[in-house]
Amino acid sequence: MRTIGAAVAFVCVLVAGALVPAFAQEGCAPDQEKLGVSRTVAINAANGPAFGMQYKGQSLLADGEVVLTFDDGPSRAHTRAILETLAAQCTKATFFMVGQMALSDPEYVKEVARRGHTVGTHTWSHANLHGLSQARAQDEIELGFSVVQQALGKPIA
Repeated sequence: MRTIGAAVAFVCVLVAGALVPAFAQEGCAPDQEKLGVSRTVAINAANGPAFGMQYKGQSLLADGEVVLTFDDGPSRAHTRAILETLAAQCTKATFFMVGQMALSDPEYVKEVARRGHTVGTHTWSHANLHGLSQARAQDEIELGFSVVQQALGKPIA
């Protein structure tokens, strides 16, 4: 269901992208630009759990802006097609990876980053955190962070 939802969202973005001007992006010639990337928002998360509170009541996105995110990978069967589609559109996205999947395919974690996308993390096994004790939920999150970071070989987003 998530794959279908992501595909529908991506098609909507492609259609909406035709309505706004494309912006230059590294590695894309002007005649290749389709969606483009207009800006990058850098967020200082150094304050940990309070992250996001500084934006309370504000939107980080302007009208008409979207953020493309992909969840639950990497999976060569799906991630490869997504990467190729994004490259064809000169567009970047954020990939939230599952620790177990990153452990099984660290080269593909690096491939996503090599292509200029942001690598974030999900959890270790995509467990429903609401059904876990606080300690077990924290383990799920921390193990996901550490494994994806180890696979990437540098800090994750």
